[in-house]
Amino acid sequence: MKRWFLVSAASIALWAGAAQADYTLHILHINDFHSRIEAINSFDSTCDAETEAKGECFGGVARLASKLRELRDQLKADGQNVIVLDAGDQFQGSLFYTTYKGKETVEFMKAIGFDAMAVGNHEFDDGPEGLALLVDGVDFPVASGNLDLSRSTLLSGKIDDTVTLEVGGQKIGIVSALATDTPETASPGRTSFSMMISPA
Repeated sequence: MKRWFLVSAASIALWAGAAQADYTLHILHINDFHSRIEAINSFDSTCDAETEAKGECFGGVARLASKLRELRDQLKADGQNVIVLDAGDQFQGSLFYTTYKGKETVEFMKAIGFDAMAVGNHEFDDGPEGLALLVDGVDFPVASGNLDLSRSTLLSGKIDDTVTLEVGGQKIGIVSALATDTPETASPGRTSFSMMISPA
């Protein structure tokens, strides 16, 4: 799912560049953040003060937010077009998620200022309720082109098939597709979820 989303977004950028030779779109993109709110060490464990003092820690939402802000501000100051995307799997992977079940994700994503997000399979780890908490809490569109949520009382009408953003006078289309093995790798719920899979 992540690779398709990135390729689709890159293809759109290339198409826009070919159609308008003087138009460039910069895409700042992340995926699979997995609730890594705190910085981690090389063993994928939370950093202690000693490791941090040695400069051997990396990641964490503070570093992510700072870098995205730096890049976005620099590009905008240079008069460039920029969007910030997330291809999913913000949920699951740390004690923050185990404790707060996505509430922390909503707050941090809103503070960072994403322009759009694709649904990842881990957004369903706590059922439709988990994804509903995210979608209801953020202030940017969340998309998946191959979900049929029409029977879900929690999610119907809340997930976009596609997203169109207007950036620098151009319309930018964003598409995504959720991994088709999501019913096996997460907990989307039987009565509220079905995937629309095109024949090969």
